[in-house]
Amino acid sequence: MTRCGVMPMGLLVEHTSSHKIDTTNLVNGKPVYYYANEISLGMYNFTYAGDTGQVILANCSNSNVSNLNLSYCVTGISLLYSDNNTVSGNNATNNVNGILIENSANNTVSGNIANDNIEKGISIHDSINNTVSGNTANNNNLTGIHLEDCNNNTVSGNTAINNRDYGLLLTTSNNTLVIGNVLKGNGLGGYLDDNGTNNEFSWNVNNGFVDP
Repeated sequence: MTRCGVMPMGLLVEHTSSHKIDTTNLVNGKPVYYYANEISLGMYNFTYAGDTGQVILANCSNSNVSNLNLSYCVTGISLLYSDNNTVSGNNATNNVNGILIENSANNTVSGNIANDNIEKGISIHDSINNTVSGNTANNNNLTGIHLEDCNNNTVSGNTAINNRDYGLLLTTSNNTLVIGNVLKGNGLGGYLDDNGTNNEFSWNVNNGFVDP
């Protein structure tokens, strides 16, 4: 069975922070790393003999999830109720969703590859003050990068090409700075601002056109 694993989306903080899932749980023969109420996690917390099946941080802060290969699970990397973390240089491909951030703030998601996922490459929900920069989110079956019910986030310098729906979708998200992204060849368009306010789009390459 592929694209399996732990699906934490939509849980309350008191639920996520009380779960205990140890590394004897496997996704595609590789351990699940589920951390709750931790600070300053680093690479040594996420690798066992070089293999990582899935990473979930719940109510964690000041941690670094980087340079991992996460494929064929439900969601490669999830941050839930987690602030001030960095997710960088990871390969989150061929999952249901590549990278998920929910109810979190002040995180940086940069330099990741989130291609060929069944739904979305990078998905952010109910979160504020996050930066999504320099990522590649191509060939996903829904949207490359999706922000839903978010405020005061920055999306810059990303590439989202050949996604079935949109390269970038903002749903009920406000005060978003969208700058310098390449959004080409997507089925429904480069980007859609759906019911948001005060979002700023500039210098994005949108199906061959550049924003003013």
